[in-house]
Amino acid sequence: MRRPVSAAVLAAIQSDCQYGMSQTGIIIAFICGQMLFTPHLLGNDGYSPCRNLCHRQVMDALMLALLLCLFVESGGKMSILYRALHHLYDTPPNRQGMAISLGMIIAVAAHAAIAACAGYFIAQMLTPEARWLFLALALASSGASLLWSKKSPFLPEKRRASPLFSSALILFLRGLGENGPFLIIGVATATAWPAFAGIGGAMGSIAACFLMRGVGPALSPQTTRIIRAIIGCGLLVAALFISAQAMGLNG
Repeated sequence: MRRPVSAAVLAAIQSDCQYGMSQTGIIIAFICGQMLFTPHLLGNDGYSPCRNLCHRQVMDALMLALLLCLFVESGGKMSILYRALHHLYDTPPNRQGMAISLGMIIAVAAHAAIAACAGYFIAQMLTPEARWLFLALALASSGASLLWSKKSPFLPEKRRASPLFSSALILFLRGLGENGPFLIIGVATATAWPAFAGIGGAMGSIAACFLMRGVGPALSPQTTRIIRAIIGCGLLVAALFISAQAMGLNG
């Protein structure tokens, strides 16, 4: 007999959807504002990721997305849920743990692919300066969310479904509105290399999940909050600097 979904699970999913919709609203509002104030620039100098092939630009997109996702996802919802799933399906640890890790990789790869595609299409609507402003917006939004102390995410319950399917589905649905995909969109939009931004972001998010599973239990919640607050301040400073550069306010 199938066990009904509890009200707590539905409330957690609804909260995640609302957060994801708020980030989607930020993206739509930014694009509409650019289209309103710079309509004559749309379509000029079309967006082509195959043009101006440069090893340095590729590595910039790859490493920037990797480091940003590694920082913001360490101690975030994805890493907490990943560690909680290991506690749920821990017998036997070898097969179950591998299935959960594979499910996490599938979910993160899906997030990165969606974010990279979104960054590709968004960049076609924006001018070069607006692309970097969009990255600054993503950094500011992520930094503010790290400073805002949120309660721990609702932990999943053990189901009869396989660990691979459960972990992939739970992590995919609960991670849609997280900072990692939003930053991948920002990097893909700004650097004009969405594929490498997606690859780097996926690598950083996966590394953050493995890192927090290993060292997370040794860190107290207060220490984790302090570290994430420091990272949030750094992201806000970076967003301010990039905004000044894009608007030509650096003198």
